[in-house]
Amino acid sequence: MKNLQKGFIAPVLLVIIALLVVGGGVYVYKNKKAEVPAVVDTETRQSNQQQTNTQTTPVNTQNISLVLTSPNGGENWTAGAMEIITWKGVDIPSKAVISIYLINADSGDQIKIATVETKNTSYTWKVPAILNGSYKIEISTQGIGKKILDESASSFKIIGKKNQISRIESLSPNSGALSPAVITDVSNTNEVKDIKIYGSGFLRTEDGVGANRIFFSSGNAAALFGDVSVDGKTLTIPHLPLNLQDKGGMRDITPGKYEIYIRNILGKSNSMYITLTEPSTPSISVSYPKGGEVLKIGSNVTIQWIGKNIPANGVRKIKIGLINTTPVSTGGSSSLMGKVLFENLPNTGSVNWKISSEITPGDYRLQIGCDYPYLNDCPGGNPQETFKISN
Repeated sequence: MKNLQKGFIAPVLLVIIALLVVGGGVYVYKNKKAEVPAVVDTETRQSNQQQTNTQTTPVNTQNISLVLTSPNGGENWTAGAMEIITWKGVDIPSKAVISIYLINADSGDQIKIATVETKNTSYTWKVPAILNGSYKIEISTQGIGKKILDESASSFKIIGKKNQISRIESLSPNSGALSPAVITDVSNTNEVKDIKIYGSGFLRTEDGVGANRIFFSSGNAAALFGDVSVDGKTLTIPHLPLNLQDKGGMRDITPGKYEIYIRNILGKSNSMYITLTEPSTPSISVSYPKGGEVLKIGSNVTIQWIGKNIPANGVRKIKIGLINTTPVSTGGSSSLMGKVLFENLPNTGSVNWKISSEITPGDYRLQIGCDYPYLNDCPGGNPQETFKISN
C-alpha cells in the first residue's frame, strides 16, 4: 500500500489514450510519465468534448479512504495464474466505481484491468502473458468528482514471456505529399493515404494487454492512433492526421519531417520518420492585396499571388477578378457584383493594375484562379478578407 490520498488530489497527470475490449475485459492504456505529449486520441476527442458539460457532482470526500492491500510489493505472479487483487474502502459512495490499473514500474505505461462496484473489496485477475518485469497495481475511485487513489507500495514481479519491447523496422511510405486542401480533378501524385508500420513485438488481440498507441508527432505536439496487430509485425495508421495537439492547442500538419513511435504496456519503441511535402496539385494564394489595405482610384498597384504547381509556360493561365462585397439587390434578392481585371496571364506571380475611375469606392476582394478551361483546377485564390478602394 502506497497511499496517495492525504486530503488532496495527487498531482499526477493521467492521460487516457486508448480503449480496447479484449479477452472479455476492458483495457485502457495510459501513461504517467511527463515525456508523453498531453494529447487526446483523434478517435476519442469528440466524445471527450461532449462530456465536458456533464461533470460529476462532487461529494464530500473528507472521510473517504481507499487502500490497496495486495499486491503491495515483492510478490511473484506468473502469467496465466489467477491472482486476487484486494483493497479496503471506507465511506465510498455507492454511486462511485473503483478502477484497477496495471502499471509498468519502469516506463510508467498502464492498462486498465477492470472497473468494479464499490461493494467489492477484491478482484480475481488472470495474469496476462506479458513481458517479464516489475509492475504495480493502482486503484482509484471514479464518479464522485474527486479521485481517491492508492497503488502498490513497491513493485512486484510478473513472470511472463521474454519478448522484446516493440520495435519499428520500416515505414511504407516514408515520404510523400500532403492531401490538397481542396480536392480537384487533378491527381495529387505521391499522396500519403495511409502508413504501414513494419517491425516486431507489436501487441496482438490474443496478448490481452490492450492496444498499441501510435504517436505521429513533431516536437511536443502529436496525434494518436490505436491499432492491434494481426501478426505482431504490422500496424497501420489509416490516414494522415488533420492536425497535431499539444498543451497550447491544435497545430496544422505542414510540410516537414514527422516522428512515428509506439507506446504500449511493454514501453516505448524506437522512432522512425516520415517526410511530408506540399501537394503536387495546382493551388493559388493571394499575397497582395489580401485584406485591410486602402487603395486609391488612379493609383498603380502590383497584384501579387503564389501559384504552386502551375508552370509559367504551361497550359494553365491565370484569371483575376475584382469582387464588390457590397450586395446589390435585384428582384427581391441580393448578389455580389464583379468584373474581370485580367485574363490569360502566365503564372508570373504579379501583374500591375491601374485602378480605373470607373470603379466605385467601397469594399472589395480579389479572386484569382486558373482561366478557362481549367477553372476548377486551381483552388485557394479566393480570400474572404476585404480591402478598400477610395477616391
